[in-house]
Amino acid sequence: MAAAEDAALRYIPRALVLRARHGDEPARDGFLGRDGLWMVSVRQRELECHVRVSIARLMHARKEAEAPPKSLKEKLRGALGGPPPLPQPWSPPGRPAP
Repeated sequence: MAAAEDAALRYIPRALVLRARHGDEPARDGFLGRDGLWMVSVRQRELECHVRVSIARLMHARKEAEAPPKSLKEKLRGALGGPPPLPQPWSPPGRPAP
């Protein structure tokens, strides 16, 4: 909850950052909902942005993995054989993939 509050009170959207001058501080109205959702209105000159910040619990994370670089032999074989087949899209268990 502290991270959501910090983001709601300090985050400045990129559209405002690109037009800001050194020392500018945008106006900010923050509303906290009963469910912990922050609604923030950030204004600077004639530009206004609305931000929603909600609380969530991380349930799963997976690190990025890169394939090892191909050898020259594999590159030549791939150029002659065409691209590999695309992986099947995910579908729920028991249902055929579209």
